[in-house]
Amino acid sequence: MKNSILMMVVVVVFGAAIVFRSTSEDQVDEHGYQYIVDVIEQLSLKDKEINTLIIKSRFGLDQNYDELANISAQIRRQAKSLEQVMREKELFSLGIGIQNYWSTYESYLVEKLDTIESFKGNNSILRNSVNYAPIAGENVIKAVKGLEVEETISSINRTLYKYIISGDRGYLADLKLYVLDLPGVISSIEDRRSKIILNEYFNHLKVVVEKQEDTDNYMMRAINNRNLITLDRIRNVLDNHYRRHSYGEEDSSQLLSRF
Repeated sequence: MKNSILMMVVVVVFGAAIVFRSTSEDQVDEHGYQYIVDVIEQLSLKDKEINTLIIKSRFGLDQNYDELANISAQIRRQAKSLEQVMREKELFSLGIGIQNYWSTYESYLVEKLDTIESFKGNNSILRNSVNYAPIAGENVIKAVKGLEVEETISSINRTLYKYIISGDRGYLADLKLYVLDLPGVISSIEDRRSKIILNEYFNHLKVVVEKQEDTDNYMMRAINNRNLITLDRIRNVLDNHYRRHSYGEEDSSQLLSRF
């Protein structure tokens, strides 16, 4: 009788220990899973935020790159932290594709951040020339006043003003043609000082035309949604795996026991 009672006590205590351990592990699992999901969401939000800042910088709504640099640094730190946690939880060894998705995300992230740096450099040069080209144009008008080329320069200036105000690509196409015309105009000027002033104007116009296209190309490359799509794939894989475990469709030694 005593042996039976003792055996029952052992069974009850052992069973309670198993239940407690299972409950405790589930709580840790839930916390670890939720942390990863939260970081993925934060990275997604910051990716959208950085796209908005790039567009604002491109169109002069943000005059410096401080916030853009700050968000870029935050993304780097959070991505590094997330990778460390996923490695600690051995998520890359589950065989469900997370490691491949993460490698893809890292590659896209490096490309995006490098492209942002190229965008900032080109956009700064473009912004400088856009700001100074009209001033240079006024100086040219004074230098060639009374000469045959005066009307040509006036026409270029008008087109430049219209483009700066409206951003209409039609005016940019016209400026491209004027840039092709200007070397001939410069060669027709005999006064050395006037040539120098006209060359300076010509150089600013070339920058406006060339850097405009380069900057826009970098902007479009930087604001793509590949990072968001890849993060969403990682989140979906984790969600599916977590749900399967929660409903008892997998061995408890799989995903959640790693959290």
